[in-house]
Amino acid sequence: MGPAELVYGGVKYKKVRHAVMCKICKDTIEAPDYKVCKCGSVAIDTGRLIGSIENMEDRSVYCAKVGGKTIWLPHYIHNIQRPQLNH
Repeated sequence: MGPAELVYGGVKYKKVRHAVMCKICKDTIEAPDYKVCKCGSVAIDTGRLIGSIENMEDRSVYCAKVGGKTIWLPHYIHNIQRPQLNH
């Protein structure tokens, strides 16, 4: 759902977890392997999502290394940064 990298506050963050939650069954599934949620409404694989975008919530995680420290990007920030998809 989100890009592999995001820039926020002048810092480049990389995606370290590619995951979505099914809004129907509340199951969270994570790539890189092909996985389907418990109810079968959404699926995920490396680089692709299967199912209706309305039934998915992005659970990806981004981080950056700055000055030898790991900085985690809050979930609400990368959801704001993501462009809206029109279907």
